[in-house]
Amino acid sequence: MLCKKTETSACIFGSLGRTGEQPAVAGVWTTERGVNFDGEECCMRNVIVRPYQKGEEQYVADLHRRLYSTEYSWGPSFTDYAVNIALEFAKKAHNDREELFVAQKDDCLIGCIMLCQTEAPEVGQLRLFAVEMAHRREGVGAALMDAFWEKAKSAGYEKLMLWTASPLTAAIRHYERLGFRRTDSVENHTWSTEGALVEEIKMERELR
Repeated sequence: MLCKKTETSACIFGSLGRTGEQPAVAGVWTTERGVNFDGEECCMRNVIVRPYQKGEEQYVADLHRRLYSTEYSWGPSFTDYAVNIALEFAKKAHNDREELFVAQKDDCLIGCIMLCQTEAPEVGQLRLFAVEMAHRREGVGAALMDAFWEKAKSAGYEKLMLWTASPLTAAIRHYERLGFRRTDSVENHTWSTEGALVEEIKMERELR
């Protein structure tokens, strides 16, 4: 977890349910009460979800490297891929239909989520969705998803898609509750350092 003084303009995966207030300042979501993935009310005092600032893409990269190597024993073939997504997003020119959000509690970054445009302009993609293990079941993932959801709607996307993986069973259940449905899958033999077969799963949902 990255802890520092940050100036603002104002399980791993979340839900589409509204848990906070509409941003008082554009792009910043704050709330004191939230709902976690199991529908339980929880305290989210001092939690802010906001667009990332320059340099924080390194936190996003490090978070994915730590979580997936620790929780799933996935090696560099996956973690380097995830790290590259975060770092390249910060380098490239992206439009107002894309954003990388971070969750901040007090002075610490504790999670992230990315919305990016696909080759089809009407389709947005969810990527790099993660919450620090110490802050799960606190509604942080739901708050991140709220920010993602509002951004996707304001950007005018007609459909959302994501790729997840078979070991992430809780995440898949959450996505299904949000209306995502499996549309494709690919076998992966390289991510697991233990040689386990991983099924990459594509999921989609209409946004209209």
